[in-house]
Amino acid sequence: MNRIRFPLLPRWVRYLGVASVLGVIGYFSLFTAPPSAPAQTPFWDKHLHFAAYAGLALTLAYATVRYRDRPAVRAAIVIGGAFAVGAGIELIQGTLPNRYFGWGDLLANMLGSILVGIWFYIERRVRYVRIQRI
Repeated sequence: MNRIRFPLLPRWVRYLGVASVLGVIGYFSLFTAPPSAPAQTPFWDKHLHFAAYAGLALTLAYATVRYRDRPAVRAAIVIGGAFAVGAGIELIQGTLPNRYFGWGDLLANMLGSILVGIWFYIERRVRYVRIQRI
C-alpha cells in the first residue's frame, strides 16, 4: 500500500501550534467583544465555533502523533481535550459581562472536536517523515 508522505515537525513545534490555536480561541472567546451577526444566517457564530474546535482537534492530533499506535488513548486525549477546552471556555463565558454560556455553542464545539475522526481515518494512509532542522 502506498502511503502519503507527510512532514513531521519536531514535537516542540507541534505543541507550539496547539498553544497558538488555544491562544487564538482564548483571545476571541474571552478578551474581545462578541461581533455582531452578519445578516446571511442566524447561526453564523456556530460555524466559527465548529471551525475553531476542529482546528484545535487537528493540531492536537498532529501533536500527539507519537501515540498513533494507541488509537483509543489518543482519541480520548484529542477529542476529550478539545471538548474540555470548549466546555471550560463556555463556562467561563457564563461569568463574564457581555458574554454568555450557550448550549448551541457547546454543541458546535463538540461537533468540531469530533470531526478529527475523519483525520484519524485518513491518517492510516499517512507516513510521517521527520524534519530535523527548523
